Amino acid sequence: MKDKHDMMTMISLSEEFYGSVTDKKDLLEVYNFVKEILGPDIITFEQFVHMQEHNDEISHNIRRPNGELCGFLSLSFLTASAFKQLENKSLRTMELSGEHQVLSNTVPAAIYVGAVGASEDRSARKSTMEYFNYAMSYYEDKFPQASVLMRPVTESGLRVAGRSGFIPFHEQSGLGHLYIKDCLS
Repeated sequence: MKDKHDMMTMISLSEEFYGSVTDKKDLLEVYNFVKEILGPDIITFEQFVHMQEHNDEISHNIRRPNGELCGFLSLSFLTASAFKQLENKSLRTMELSGEHQVLSNTVPAAIYVGAVGASEDRSARKSTMEYFNYAMSYYEDKFPQASVLMRPVTESGLRVAGRSGFIPFHEQSGLGHLYIKDCLS
């Protein structure tokens, strides 16, 4: 793997998989794959593109050497205003758009993990989680003052949140609720 301080361009995960920031020309392919894995309850393609226009590191993909898409990671690099709106519940994660993102290489108030997923292939899932862990470590090093948020919608996601040190952001816990991790703790 590359040094964590290198830009997240292409990370070799094994001989079978690599992860990278999604190229603009691949956004529709990745969006359709995310929708296939997670179902229709995701942000719109227009929101996805608008977010990518503001910060080109919001979408990451995991592929086989032949180019086959088999995993994804979607992030939001939130402005202080968006973070505050999520905190006071005047903004929902499904409403996030480009206006809520800081520009690339600008320090975000928080990083929201919007989605992590992979095909049913066990090795693809393992590589996707390896990429997720690498990417989160990279961004936590790059933006140590930023908190990290996630909203698990599966039992697997809830386990990842618990193992990774996330705690409920509001008084509610469980599926569909926001969790936070302060990177400085």
